[in-house]
Amino acid sequence: MKKLEPFILDLENKISEFENGKTTTLLSSGKAAILQSILTLARAGDEIIVCENLRPEVHDLFNVLIHDMGIIVNFINSTKANDYVAAISPRTRCIFIDIEGGYIPEAFEVERIAYVAHKNKIPLLVDASAISPFSLKPIDLGVDIVIRDFTILCGSEMYKGGSVTEAGNFEWRVCNIPLIKAGDPCCGNIRWAFDLQKQDSALAFTMRLNHVVSRILDTRMNYASAFIISKAVDFISLNLEQRCKNASDLAKLLLKSDKIAWVAYPTVSDTSATAKVYGKKFGPTLAFAFKGTKEESRQKAKIFLENLKTIVVSADSVAKRSAIFFSEDEKKDGLITYSRPPFSCRKENSIHFVSGIEDFKTIRTDVVQALKKV
Repeated sequence: MKKLEPFILDLENKISEFENGKTTTLLSSGKAAILQSILTLARAGDEIIVCENLRPEVHDLFNVLIHDMGIIVNFINSTKANDYVAAISPRTRCIFIDIEGGYIPEAFEVERIAYVAHKNKIPLLVDASAISPFSLKPIDLGVDIVIRDFTILCGSEMYKGGSVTEAGNFEWRVCNIPLIKAGDPCCGNIRWAFDLQKQDSALAFTMRLNHVVSRILDTRMNYASAFIISKAVDFISLNLEQRCKNASDLAKLLLKSDKIAWVAYPTVSDTSATAKVYGKKFGPTLAFAFKGTKEESRQKAKIFLENLKTIVVSADSVAKRSAIFFSEDEKKDGLITYSRPPFSCRKENSIHFVSGIEDFKTIRTDVVQALKKV
């Protein structure tokens, strides 16, 4: 097992490099990375601001688990920086957004939200799992902490793990975060922002994440996972670029159809300056819905999905092949049934498409023939 240890450091260095960050911590999963990042900054009685447009499991993480720990979660259903200003209080410890829009793809005013956070002496954390680090680097937009889920980034369940990258630019010594500035009882009452050497104090978040939260919870990425991911990380660019291109091309195809009510893929469907910051491609996921009344749209969605031949109809498929699912369908896991997401950013009768790396001609042929049946 010792022979695998270098892959931890190697992978951390690779991720820090392509994120333009100073240091990276590898953890067992993307959701573990989110949870531990929040626990590094906030405790019971503190407040955090979170965008509501999240993947269902991540929404539950904040709405249930983190909330039950006594941390007050203030959800904001907006991509606009001004809407985050009013939610900030003296007890706010950070702002967290999914930079792609975890449920319905949308473009956030990242630079402006970062400005709002820094003006109030709190960091901006982003989940950037589905955005290519080679086309958009959140740290270059002012983000302080970038979180990745390798299952989403690499497009396969075999790449299990998460990463937390710190930019190294945030002023921890003047921040509004007591856990970083006050004495930490877990480590001899050390004050992470003040008692370390200057270069380490600049990375106070990572120091506390590593020496307190991840040490206690023991959820660092194992050597075997690091080995697998380190071998694949060089191919992430090629795979993700193809997946993003497929999603972009499908969005353009759907926008031309007179049967489609709306398409959510910002770099194609949104002409705002905010969307342009994301580049020509956005991510591997898009959402759309059919025209008609609520019931008509629902029936058309069902017919469309039933007539797909090659695209996998499943909310859980993460592989080389593209997958698609209907937001109204219930997710089942053995005896447990998970209801559809309750949050307000959910759009009724939306169909969610997650692109694979197959040739777009295959996707287009399948979608076109299914549309004809609607």
